[in-house]
Amino acid sequence: TIEEGCDADSPSVDCADAITGYLDAISEGSAKPTSQSSAVITSYLDSISAKRPSEFSSSDDAVTSYTMAVATGAVESPTPQAVSSYLSALSTGAVTMPTTTGAIASYLSTLDQGAGGGPPTGTGPVSYLDALSELCDADARSPECSEAITEYLSAVSSGATTPSQESAAAITSYLDKLTASPPTGGAGPSSGNAVASYLGALSSGNVQAPSLEAVDNYMEALSTGDVTTPSSAASIASYLDSMSSQTAAAAAVPAPPVVGPSATFEETIEEVCEPKQPSEECAEAITDYLGEISAGTTPPTMQGAEAITSYLDTLGDNTPG
Repeated sequence: TIEEGCDADSPSVDCADAITGYLDAISEGSAKPTSQSSAVITSYLDSISAKRPSEFSSSDDAVTSYTMAVATGAVESPTPQAVSSYLSALSTGAVTMPTTTGAIASYLSTLDQGAGGGPPTGTGPVSYLDALSELCDADARSPECSEAITEYLSAVSSGATTPSQESAAAITSYLDKLTASPPTGGAGPSSGNAVASYLGALSSGNVQAPSLEAVDNYMEALSTGDVTTPSSAASIASYLDSMSSQTAAAAAVPAPPVVGPSATFEETIEEVCEPKQPSEECAEAITDYLGEISAGTTPPTMQGAEAITSYLDTLGDNTPG
C-alpha cells in the first residue's frame, strides 16, 4: 500500500510502484480517490522535494486535483518508470515541488511519451498550458499565476517539457496586461519576442530557472511600473537572476534574534541584579525599565516586578541590623 511503501524521506522503487498501482486502480475505477491516500502522497512529495516554490508551499492541492483528473479520465495513469523518475527529479531539485495539477501531469505525460518514442511535448489534457491559461487570465498580479509560471519555467529548464507557442502566448498576454509602463508610452510593444527568446534560453541551459520569489517580484515590478515591458530575453533574465541571487543571499544570512521588551529590560535585570551587593549595572537596568514604563513604551510585567523584588529583598537581608 501507499502508506507502507512511501514512509521514507527519499525516493524508493516501492513507493513509485505503490503510487502507480493506486493511480492505475482509480483510473480503472476499481478504487476511488481518498483524502487519506492523497495526504500520504502529499506528505511524501513534500518530504523529498529539494526545491520548493516557497517555504510554506505544499503539494496538497496539486496531488488532490491530479488524482481526481486520473479518476475522471482527464489524464492517463502514468507508468512506474515515469513516477520513479519524477520522484528522483523532485529529490534532486531538477523539478520544483508541484503546486498545480499541470505540474504533475505534464512531467509524467512527457516522460511516458519519451519512453514510448514520441516527442516530449508536455501538452497533455491537463498541462502547464492549462495551468497558465487558468491562473494567469486576470488583469492583476496573482500569486497563483506566479507559481504556475515558476513551475513551467522550471520544467522547461530541466527538460521536463519543451517551450510551446501556446504557453509563451499565455505568459506574454499576462505580462502585457500587467505592465504599467511600456517602454515607448501608449500601448507599447508586446513582450512576445522577449518571452519566446527567454524560454529558448532556459531550454538550452543558457539561463537558470528563477525562484518563485523572483518571478513574483518581477510581476509586481511590472504592475507598478518599476520596470518596463521586456523587449529582450536579456531584460527578463537579468532581472530574474538578480532577484534570485538576492533571495539566495538573504536566505544564507541567519535571522537576527528577536528581542522584545522582556529580553531588553526584565531579562537584563535578572542578569545584572544577581549579586547580593548594590551595583551600578543593576541600578541602571532598573532605572531604564522604570523609565520605559513611565514613558508608556513598555508595560509593567510580573517578571520584571519579581526580579526587582527578589533583588531588593536580597539586599535587605544583607543590610546590617
